[in-house]
Amino acid sequence: MIYKLTAQLELPQELQTNNLGSTLHGVLMELLPTEIVKQLHSASAYSPLRQRLIIKRGSKPRWEIVSLSSELGKILMNCLMDRTSILLKHHQIEVAIGNISVEKIDETALIKDCFSQQVSPRYIKLAIQTPIAFKSKGEYEIFPDLQKFFRSIMLTFDSFFEDYELYDSETLTYILENVKIVDYRMRSTRFHLEGVRIPSFTGELKFRISGPQPMQQLIHLIIQFGELSGVGIKTSLGMGKYTLVEPNN
Repeated sequence: MIYKLTAQLELPQELQTNNLGSTLHGVLMELLPTEIVKQLHSASAYSPLRQRLIIKRGSKPRWEIVSLSSELGKILMNCLMDRTSILLKHHQIEVAIGNISVEKIDETALIKDCFSQQVSPRYIKLAIQTPIAFKSKGEYEIFPDLQKFFRSIMLTFDSFFEDYELYDSETLTYILENVKIVDYRMRSTRFHLEGVRIPSFTGELKFRISGPQPMQQLIHLIIQFGELSGVGIKTSLGMGKYTLVEPNN
């Protein structure tokens, strides 16, 4: 079971930035039980905790926390549901927290829903809400590389849901043959993380999907899961969040 917690934060204007993701990760480490924090720090490359601060013009900043583990999801609920504020130690400010909602997504139901669609949209548009980057051979990559994009999400899925397997090299190759970027509005940016500025990109992407219906269904599953898990590096610290928009175009 996947847990998604969403809360509004009453942040001062100067703190309304995606870069606050690292600070908010620190807040969670303070709130979670010590044993859970140790497990998260000693986890493999794939942490079950994903969180980010989403800034949207005209709306209050939204803190989105995703757990790819049922156990952690329940603990996060216990830690956050009754809270009215959080302390940002680095900035020495108490921030009001409100309107916390919880959504539970069953991965089996998600799979069945995607593969039951008789007609899947052939165009997918993504709005990137926090900076995305990939890392290869010690260097950051700031371009929307489709191979790295799909591989990242597929490997994350396989790491937490052992009853299913999305990734193998042949499947990935077939996906790349059937997905093309047909439109984009991109810009490079930097994600600030503990004194480091990570080169990354943001903006919008539009894909066209070809191939048989089962392939289209698989790609929609990967995209929808990635909307929860994030994609690329530092997804626990606030990077890698996108939203699926205009799914029927």
